[in-house]
Amino acid sequence: VGGDPVGDIAVLKIRAAGLKMAKILKDSDTLRVGDSVIAIGNPLGKLGGTVSRGIISYLGREVTVEGRKMTLIQTDTAVNAGNSGGGLFDIYGNLIGIVNAKASQVGVEGLAFAIPVNDVRELAEALVATATAGSYGYVPGRATVGATFVDGYYQVGGIFGRTYEIVYVSSLKENGAAYKAGMRKEDIILSVTVNGVTTEIEKAADITRIIEAQTVGTTIVFKVKRGGINGNELNISVVCEQYVYTI
Repeated sequence: VGGDPVGDIAVLKIRAAGLKMAKILKDSDTLRVGDSVIAIGNPLGKLGGTVSRGIISYLGREVTVEGRKMTLIQTDTAVNAGNSGGGLFDIYGNLIGIVNAKASQVGVEGLAFAIPVNDVRELAEALVATATAGSYGYVPGRATVGATFVDGYYQVGGIFGRTYEIVYVSSLKENGAAYKAGMRKEDIILSVTVNGVTTEIEKAADITRIIEAQTVGTTIVFKVKRGGINGNELNISVVCEQYVYTI
């Protein structure tokens, strides 16, 4: 039906009959630290229906997930790869969140996170409301420039030369805002300016964060180098357009 990478939520439509509606908590703001919770998921992608139990460790935890800042429920419930997208429930069986991340560093245990059901409901309703027969649903006002930026390296002078860390354009949406403004694949991004404020770009996540903070219609000026690290500098003004999920 639709998807939203910022909120990390998608809505699917399936052909089925006789399904029982899940119970959903009316307001996840009523949750309290210490409440018992249950996660149901498919850890490792092979163990469907696995149930684990824990408590709410923290509410409103700000976490960076794949370069995006999110405000999540923190829990010590055991989750693993494959649990993402599974439900987090209270002891009465009410859905209170959708599991979407865990800390996976060596020596770190009991740090899992879920999207609060209030946020899930708001995003899902927007995706359903904007879906049409010929287009996926979207969250109105979500900005994009129609380009994908990645971190990389650029080497000058062979194996004994100098290696630069760069952020460059890896792909462009056909007839998207960035392409129409003149941006091209392999352009190296030096800085981004919005409303007179310039940010020097060190990581692709810097650009993602800036774009997602804008609204549709905002102009972003990208300073780029074209033709390699010693290429020509260009300023490209891109007007943010509405993000619509595509496959």
